[in-house]
Amino acid sequence: MAKGPVRAAGAVSALVVLFSAPLVTRLGQRPTNSSTLPIAYERNAAIILIGVWVLAGAFIALRVARARRA
Repeated sequence: MAKGPVRAAGAVSALVVLFSAPLVTRLGQRPTNSSTLPIAYERNAAIILIGVWVLAGAFIALRVARARRA
């Protein structure tokens, strides 16, 4: 029942981590240029990952509720 949403959330999480890793580790940041990488990428990546897993949890809860009704 939870296998599909967990797999989807895991795949999306892997993609988010893969594509945000250079930004989170601050690759390419130059000390002489303050405008490079000015955003808090660590916080934003964490927010996205939390959102993905909350959404997966909501889908699982919805499936459980539908199964109990049937």
